[in-house]
Amino acid sequence: MTLTQQRYSLTDIERAAVLRRAQEYLVRVEDKREAKALKDQGKTQREIAEILQITQPRVHRLLKSVELDGGDVPVTPREQIYRAALENSSRAELINWLVSYPHTFTEYAPEPFDGSIPGTWTEVRTALLTGLLSQEEYDQIAEKVHPPVSA
Repeated sequence: MTLTQQRYSLTDIERAAVLRRAQEYLVRVEDKREAKALKDQGKTQREIAEILQITQPRVHRLLKSVELDGGDVPVTPREQIYRAALENSSRAELINWLVSYPHTFTEYAPEPFDGSIPGTWTEVRTALLTGLLSQEEYDQIAEKVHPPVSA
């Protein structure tokens, strides 16, 4: 038995990995918002890179991502769920926010084509599957949102 096996259960390791991915995602979202704000203030990509302490190519990718998303960085269910998990904030507030959010649902390509475009409800479902939402919390939200059976 290794030291890791002695100190950490598989569940602990999986939970830690989920939380690390959440932190990485939130850093990217904040970088996008701040890069956009700095660009809106007239800063160059090089200046933004220096301020944010990242590379200029990363700034370019962040700004391109914002542009492709319609020029804004909206707050998503994924972001709110990650913040709640990392900040141990009120679960009731999270559930209320998720219930009031204007969710979109997966859109499937018509026959004979294959493929789909996931909606924001997928982010809620993924949170359940990764343990960031309990089954009870998910059921409370679904009861009010009424997602399609296939979502």
